[in-house]
Amino acid sequence: MSRLHPYQELALSHVLDNPRCALWMEMGLGKTRPTLRAIEALLDSCDARRALVVAPLRVVATTWPDEIRKWGLRLRIRSLLGPAQKRTTEANSDDADIYLINYENLSWLVDAYRESWKWDMVILDESSKMKSREAKRWRSLTRVYDQIDRLVELTGTPSANGLIDLWAQIYLLDRGKRLGRSITRFREKWFDSDFWGYKFTPKPGAEAEIRAAVSDLVLTLRTEDYLSLPDLVPVNVLVTLPPQAQKTYQALEKDLFVDLQKGDVTAVSAAVLANKCRQAASGALYLDGPEGAWEVLHDAKIRALADIVDEAQGEPLLVAYNYRSDLARLQKAFPQATVLDKKPGTVDDWNAGKIEMLLAHPQSAGHGLNLQAGGRLIVWFTLDWSLELYQQFNARLHRQGQTRPVFIYHLLATNTVDELVLERLHSKRSVQDVLLDGLKIKNPKGLTG
Repeated sequence: MSRLHPYQELALSHVLDNPRCALWMEMGLGKTRPTLRAIEALLDSCDARRALVVAPLRVVATTWPDEIRKWGLRLRIRSLLGPAQKRTTEANSDDADIYLINYENLSWLVDAYRESWKWDMVILDESSKMKSREAKRWRSLTRVYDQIDRLVELTGTPSANGLIDLWAQIYLLDRGKRLGRSITRFREKWFDSDFWGYKFTPKPGAEAEIRAAVSDLVLTLRTEDYLSLPDLVPVNVLVTLPPQAQKTYQALEKDLFVDLQKGDVTAVSAAVLANKCRQAASGALYLDGPEGAWEVLHDAKIRALADIVDEAQGEPLLVAYNYRSDLARLQKAFPQATVLDKKPGTVDDWNAGKIEMLLAHPQSAGHGLNLQAGGRLIVWFTLDWSLELYQQFNARLHRQGQTRPVFIYHLLATNTVDELVLERLHSKRSVQDVLLDGLKIKNPKGLTG
């Protein structure tokens, strides 16, 4: 078994020494490996009996089992995935060291086993998934809090969308001792709110004070301090919409309504308008009605991607899409493309260089996957508002083990919401601020930041 890197040794010691703790390890540093070593050591010393790993579905299905095999660890696993009957059978077994479950099924597990909870160690991989105290998964975990002796939170982006995200995650570790026993007290101490109590802005010095308050629980490791990764090179590819498509876009932005050949498109609020504008910028608008039909407006981004394919000269491309209409159009235009699915073999084929173009949704490929062996070119067909998803998706290639510069291509339809989304990602301003400044919005009803 190969040795851990020095910074991973720090992570290992932190988990062993602190029953409730967090590892904020930037993407690419490899937080799974030292965590597995910690689990192994705690099981060997009888300081833990069974571990439950909660993670995004694809990470549970591929990353954790792959890491155990890769490093030859003596750990038996059970995956609590699939139909309820299968999950129950796996959960009832007592012959495993680690039980793996996705966040969506955590509430089911707590409901089914609250009275017979047997996992005294819980690892929350990508703990930013627990940033909302309103989420059912968060409330469920608090119900078995007293039955968990060791709780470890792992993430590279604990507060990508703002410091507000930290309270719920830290509360799971200390029951509110450091940041306040309620989100209200947390906000009152470290944030200023607008008149309506809707928007919260950190007070001067808040970030430093919050980090100091949780410093004994949290080990923060930054990539730049420990690794020399290749350059990350952003490339903005400007796309001009055809005249008719631009006219349709402008009408939608101005009037919140357009009449297309196949049906109508109505934006009933600013939030819906922002989403419809992103669709139009990428080339297809979903029509009013429950059937999910869409109408193609243009193929400008398809042509831009084709140019990148030509320039790549056979190098594999990882393409981020956001809408089913995007995916359908991409598959039609690039029949050689493969969709990132739930099969572990797809990741293996990509890393083996067998896939020319891999189409992936940021929410399904934004955490935990190691794709750096398969390529170095990422194309954002449609940008996402979420800074966390943007950073995590890019880190699938720009991480430890990558040996060449990574190029991030942004396909940006000029004079559209695409430019506002990119501004949001660069400035970290709230979605609400960016949209109100950039779109012709008179009534921001329903808009969320």
